[in-house]
Amino acid sequence: MRIGHTDVAILILGMFSRWINYLEEEDFTRKKVMINLNAIRINLRFAITQGLQHNQPNLISSYLQTIVMSHGETWLRTAVSDVARELNQGSEGKPVHTAIMSIKNFFTRELAKADSIVTVDAYVANAGCDLVMLGAWALVMQKLPNAKPIPLHFFARDDRIYQEFSERRRRLRDECRAHLPKRLQWQMKVMKKTIGIRTYGIYQKLEILKEELDAK
Repeated sequence: MRIGHTDVAILILGMFSRWINYLEEEDFTRKKVMINLNAIRINLRFAITQGLQHNQPNLISSYLQTIVMSHGETWLRTAVSDVARELNQGSEGKPVHTAIMSIKNFFTRELAKADSIVTVDAYVANAGCDLVMLGAWALVMQKLPNAKPIPLHFFARDDRIYQEFSERRRRLRDECRAHLPKRLQWQMKVMKKTIGIRTYGIYQKLEILKEELDAK
């Protein structure tokens, strides 16, 4: 069986994509890691322009992930703040809608025709859930001095934000009950319950969050 140049390129890019998932918070302070991330982003972008995503659709989600990791921190912090503001508005806010639009607007600049690609939609849905949880936790940190930030490098990487969100909420359960507004407690309960149900797909989870948390 012969292996062509395209197959080799996909194999190499796939290996680099998996490497990204093993990066830890301290790795992002290393200049060499950031240089490598930027190089991977450029090569993934080139692969997509050559149509290689049709052979391996997850190249697109890997590309979007490298965008966030290499030069998306400023955008992410702003997006978290925007979602937190919407959550703070209670029944008048639209945190889920705000999260999704922020993500789509950010990636549209990087990837043309994003709405036509299924893997992009799945990535946006997963990132939307993460962004809503990060927004809620930002409000928690304003109220509870003991609340530590959730590492932003976990953003849109499987269920890492959910695991951190759930564990930190569990540790501060008593403080949350004593000092957080009832509305915020309810919002976080909805997030924990909805995103944690493994029988639901990511789109279904997002729709439930939108139905529960966004103003009608």
